[in-house]
Amino acid sequence: MAALALLSAGYQCEWELTEQNAKSRVDVAREPKKLLFGYQWIPMDDLKSGKFKVKEADPFVSNSEQKVPTNTFTNVFILKEDSVSGAEIRGFDSEESAYQDWKYERTSSVAVSEENAEDISFSAFVKSYLDGQASINGVIWKRVLPPISPAVPEPSTSKPPSL
Repeated sequence: MAALALLSAGYQCEWELTEQNAKSRVDVAREPKKLLFGYQWIPMDDLKSGKFKVKEADPFVSNSEQKVPTNTFTNVFILKEDSVSGAEIRGFDSEESAYQDWKYERTSSVAVSEENAEDISFSAFVKSYLDGQASINGVIWKRVLPPISPAVPEPSTSKPPSL
């Protein structure tokens, strides 16, 4: 079973995984909020038939902040990215909107336990996630530079040559 192979390879699992409970843990991981190794596990037959649930849209993110190709971001200064695949998930135009998304992601993650005494303040998010290397389920928030507009040439002040 793939889950046991991941555990044997040294990957960290949110649950205690044994040969006896592996099948039931994978079955539970069909639910969007009950991840296993940071991911939802959907059987191939369910994928093909379309009979599966996915995580609901983040209520803190407006439609204007939804995922679009990077080269079309205009006022994005923070990018939410899957560090495993490199996929850009969403862009944010402020630290505050990224922080709200991080808090939502954190509360819906089974990998972040309530016993975890991590500081969830805005300043801790900026220090550990935006300016640090911390992640939740392989998702990172990072600062990006806004796109640079092509330089517009200055009008020439010299007179054209006379004929």
